[in-house]
Amino acid sequence: MWTTRQYHTHWLRTLTRTRATPLSADLVRAMACVAMLQKNVRLAFALLLGFVGLLRTGEILDLLAKDIKVYGD
Repeated sequence: MWTTRQYHTHWLRTLTRTRATPLSADLVRAMACVAMLQKNVRLAFALLLGFVGLLRTGEILDLLAKDIKVYGD
């Protein structure tokens, strides 16, 4: 019978780790355009803001209007 340590060691050896490839700016723009065509303005805004602000999914979902400050020229 395997112990937890043996199982974990075997699992680490057989696991092949792959990193998720980052989205390109063109792909994010295309996704935002599709969202706009489907009249989903909030999703388009969230995609663009998340990409530019380097936000994680949870951070995007927790955003409130008061959290965003826009500075004009």
